[in-house]
Amino acid sequence: MLYVVHCGTFKSFVMSLNGLIQVTGFQIAGDIVGLDGISTGLHQTDVVALEDTEVFVLPFLQCQQWSRESAYGQRHLMRTLAHEITRNRRHMLALGTTRAEQRMAIFLLDLSQRHERLGHSRFQLVLQMTRKDLGSYLGLTLETVSRQLSRLQRECIIQVQGKSLALLDFAALRRLAGVSSDCSSMTVDSIVDQKGNFLVAKRPT
Repeated sequence: MLYVVHCGTFKSFVMSLNGLIQVTGFQIAGDIVGLDGISTGLHQTDVVALEDTEVFVLPFLQCQQWSRESAYGQRHLMRTLAHEITRNRRHMLALGTTRAEQRMAIFLLDLSQRHERLGHSRFQLVLQMTRKDLGSYLGLTLETVSRQLSRLQRECIIQVQGKSLALLDFAALRRLAGVSSDCSSMTVDSIVDQKGNFLVAKRPT
């Protein structure tokens, strides 16, 4: 099965044999959960909802049929898979080559862009995950996450109030992240519409 998030937030994670948890991602509306099960038929990660959520359940056989019967569907499914691979690769690269403040800035900019893609404000975010989970995802300790958020707030780059977070200075965040103002991450539309039906190619007007 694949699961397309309709609303809400999830976290995905893997657990070692000795009980240690590594958070591997946070999924919001439009994101797909379950791509890790395509190769073997078994999902490699666990997923838990961080708030009230809804998903569309898509048997993978239906996805295959959609891609066989529609050239648009085939391209869109391939783009979705490529996007997931690229996203994971960029995250692994960031964990191995960037400093704590750079990882935090990259995460906030990425989350802002994902919210903007959904038609939400790119300035106002809600961090449904705990600071501990965020640290696990970014490869940072809980103390480092809290310290970085406090530093960004002290420098008037962000404003934090509980789970609510406002981005005040995008230029400063981009400098910390090491990206230019016109550098944006690749985004891909959801493979289903608001009713959970597979997308069809738009007719030219």
